[in-house]
Amino acid sequence: MIAVPILGLGTPWAPVVVVIAGMPSGAMVYLFGARYQTASDVAAGTVVVASAASVVTLSILLVLLGA
Repeated sequence: MIAVPILGLGTPWAPVVVVIAGMPSGAMVYLFGARYQTASDVAAGTVVVASAASVVTLSILLVLLGA
């Protein structure tokens, strides 16, 4: 949210940029770990925790943005 005025983003783009930046890491992290047989269990845990936390953080961001 700090970068929005610095980048000069207008009203329609500010909520979009903030929500996309707040999204959790994707499943690709786990797929790379499984493919290269390294830390896939850590990657899977990270995806689960980030997805669960994003429910709270994205809700707060949407309230702050008035969306």
